[in-house]
Amino acid sequence: MSSKAAKIWNKTKYQNLLRHCGGKYYARFYISGKEKWVCLETTLIEVAKAKLKEEKKAVEKAQKSGWQPQSGALKASAAIDSYKEDLRLRVGIKDSTRHYYLWVLDSVLKSWPELPNLDLRHITELQCKQWARAYAETYSPTYYNTALLVLKAIFATAIKAGAIYRNPASGIEQKRKKQKALELPSTENFQKLVACIRTSKHRTALHSADLVEFLAYTGCRISEARRVTWQDCDLEKETLTIKGDPNTGTKNWRIRHIPMIADCKKLLIKMLGERSNPKPSEPVVRVGDVRGALKRATQNQEIAHLSHHDMRHLFATTCIESGVDVPTVSRWLGHSDGGVLAMKTYGHLRDEHSKIAAGRVAFKKTQQQNS
Repeated sequence: MSSKAAKIWNKTKYQNLLRHCGGKYYARFYISGKEKWVCLETTLIEVAKAKLKEEKKAVEKAQKSGWQPQSGALKASAAIDSYKEDLRLRVGIKDSTRHYYLWVLDSVLKSWPELPNLDLRHITELQCKQWARAYAETYSPTYYNTALLVLKAIFATAIKAGAIYRNPASGIEQKRKKQKALELPSTENFQKLVACIRTSKHRTALHSADLVEFLAYTGCRISEARRVTWQDCDLEKETLTIKGDPNTGTKNWRIRHIPMIADCKKLLIKMLGERSNPKPSEPVVRVGDVRGALKRATQNQEIAHLSHHDMRHLFATTCIESGVDVPTVSRWLGHSDGGVLAMKTYGHLRDEHSKIAAGRVAFKKTQQQNS
């Protein structure tokens, strides 16, 4: 080290650890014969020692994975472009998912406009945490978690390119989602809700009521329900086939077959009788959106507002309360996790069902039970 450099850098008694004349500590490594400097963002020797240890582990991990450093600076914009191209070339995701990730990426860049012009080597964990804090205050946990995933993927692209050897966003944790409290109507209130929609003076009242019942009796997603045709309904075998999008299928790409509950079969027979020889390829439902109808009906009935997806929740809850096991309901819904999500969502049942179930629990046998 030259005398001029010595004035800028001060050696310490710890290998790879140097102190800049400005007070901050830096780690210096040689990877594949190339020098790499890392600012440890501290002026305290004890903190610097701890961070140096972490950096050494990161370097060793990178070297074991075959990581090769790149000479010179690389702006984040290059890694962002690589991420976009990788996203474009992926064949294992749906176009809707691809567009969603690109939308989230745009929101990340709007919230961190300086990012594209930053040197990847100098982006710190602190900067990432500051971005995460600000982003989390603006967006929902779902969007935040996806944005964090996108940011980490951008840095992972930079690691592959040899610009950096560790992901500065790796230590940032996801935000927990607050579980939505399901406020579902009782069986009696649901029938009143459907009757309210059916007897309204709206021009699509009858078709809207049919769709609400169809969603509640099948557990279909609204995007799936719109694509169910008469050839998917086997009234003789009492089976419904859910195919989803013609190109990409359902949400998890799978076609599923679910049994028709009695109410569903009754509804389909009624709807079939109201039509004059419908074509097999003709959609079963005649409207594709009932948000307005649900909003008006719930206001008139003075019950909690309901969405399309709440009809899916109603189907699942009613099935479980009727004694159907959670894994089976999960399969009917098209989940691919064996019932994990269903247990999280429907682990609790409506108050009326819980009270009935609690009434069956007893530590002492009654006189009637003894007889």
